[in-house]
Amino acid sequence: MVDSVVYVPNKEKNSTAAVWRQSGSASHIKNGEHAEIQAYKKAPTDATVYMFIQDAAPCDKTCDPHFRTESRDGNKSFIFCVTRGGYAVTLDLANGDKIAPLHLVGTNRQNEATMTKIAKDGGFMLPEGHLPAVIYFHRGLVFLDVKPIGFPAHPLLFSGYGG
Repeated sequence: MVDSVVYVPNKEKNSTAAVWRQSGSASHIKNGEHAEIQAYKKAPTDATVYMFIQDAAPCDKTCDPHFRTESRDGNKSFIFCVTRGGYAVTLDLANGDKIAPLHLVGTNRQNEATMTKIAKDGGFMLPEGHLPAVIYFHRGLVFLDVKPIGFPAHPLLFSGYGG
């Protein structure tokens, strides 16, 4: 089961603080009802950036393609703060997806082996030592622990998730 909570930047008139406000949540209880998609459906449609806190990366069959498509035109971007392992992070390195160097520690040979495995398998399982992790969906691409150039301005991420 995956639990997901989605936040959007606060746009209340009397608020000067750049903070997030919760706008939806859901749990993946049965096949076909993916938590992050259900939570996203509850969020305001006028937001341009959405942040999800959830206990697994978006799945490769339904959620990854959904958020790539939703972000493709650049009008919406997504941040996933992942607290645990589980699903692999889907990466297409040949077409522009990126992975942070922190996931490629060790010798050049080890780095090359990791990149080759990602290119072959299309996914990267998050090691426990690299959690929590942040996944960005922006302009149809995925960035693991690397903030994309041109990502829209947004409040700081919650404590423990980087910036």
